[in-house]
Amino acid sequence: MADATEPAKLNFRFVLGLILMRKRLIVYETSRNDGPKEIWQVRFKGKEEILDLLNPRLEESQILDVSNQLGEILNEEL
Repeated sequence: MADATEPAKLNFRFVLGLILMRKRLIVYETSRNDGPKEIWQVRFKGKEEILDLLNPRLEESQILDVSNQLGEILNEEL
């Protein structure tokens, strides 16, 4: 069951990373290939620790799904 949600989590994490890059909270350093996977190396602004961010090469429908998830989270009442 965890396998079914893993791609969705990776997609969500990637889109969130893109948003944080746009807000200049995460800085893109470089990318590398690990077999067929493209991994972006990023870091939080002001920090030295490098984080790996897998580029899932999203299709349009996947981007829409993640956008809807983000919308639900941002519009959720606490």
